[in-house]
Amino acid sequence: MSTTLERQLEELELIRCSVMPGEVLTFVDDHDRWLALLDRFSAERTIPADDDIPVLPISFKVWVEGHDLRVYVSLPVDYPEVSKLPNVAVKGTTISRAEQDRWTSLIRERLQEASDNEQPTYNLVALNLFPLLHEDAEKRSAEATSLSSVSLTDTPTSPEPLFHALFTSHHLVSPTKRRNMQSWTASLNISGFAKVGYPGVIYAYGPKDAVEDFVDRVKAMQWLALRLRFLDALPEEEQDASKAVERKWGELHKVGEVVEEMRRLGREKYVTELGIGTSGSE
Repeated sequence: MSTTLERQLEELELIRCSVMPGEVLTFVDDHDRWLALLDRFSAERTIPADDDIPVLPISFKVWVEGHDLRVYVSLPVDYPEVSKLPNVAVKGTTISRAEQDRWTSLIRERLQEASDNEQPTYNLVALNLFPLLHEDAEKRSAEATSLSSVSLTDTPTSPEPLFHALFTSHHLVSPTKRRNMQSWTASLNISGFAKVGYPGVIYAYGPKDAVEDFVDRVKAMQWLALRLRFLDALPEEEQDASKAVERKWGELHKVGEVVEEMRRLGREKYVTELGIGTSGSE
């Protein structure tokens, strides 16, 4: 298995090195462990003992920022020795059935073209999928701009439901990570806070797609003991009240401030039920 896994990690290393600004690659399961293993392999060219290897198969997803399409890639356990190609699927909250079929057909064609390549997954992801995702994102952006310039009749629409998510971590100190989150929340138009120091707490709320995008970006950063505690729709009775609250992002420094802010939002239970702010907390 070690030889097979080495070849898989070699391709993943190439893919990671090819990722450009605005492009994202994250592991679907055991993200932190796979990332650490890939870093170790890149530095030492060695494979750890079986007990230190996360559960196979390796599965990851790629996307471009600002675009809701996600391409999921799974490497069969016996790839590339026996199974010559990865398994690929496309998902997105706004993708239609026709678009799904188009992407499936397109990926099948690109897989066939890559089948004779010594590194078909690298060829598919770096040389085909990322360019296709950029092309699709630009096309959708142009269509949205075109639609926004057309005068539309006033039609009552259902307001988009709000989602919220909460992370905890061993700590939150890095100025770079804090600046990144500040920038992301502004561009995604979501609100919340980051409790810096020890322990770290991150809470965000806003439109569903924006919150999910934010969660994916946070997961993509290396972080000690990072745990996503929940990612859910706000209860119906809290939707209207949440829309009336001024949107903002801030930093807190004490666990008590976390409880106070959640109380102000009417959501204190979401942290106290996790033991945050109870006796024994900082």
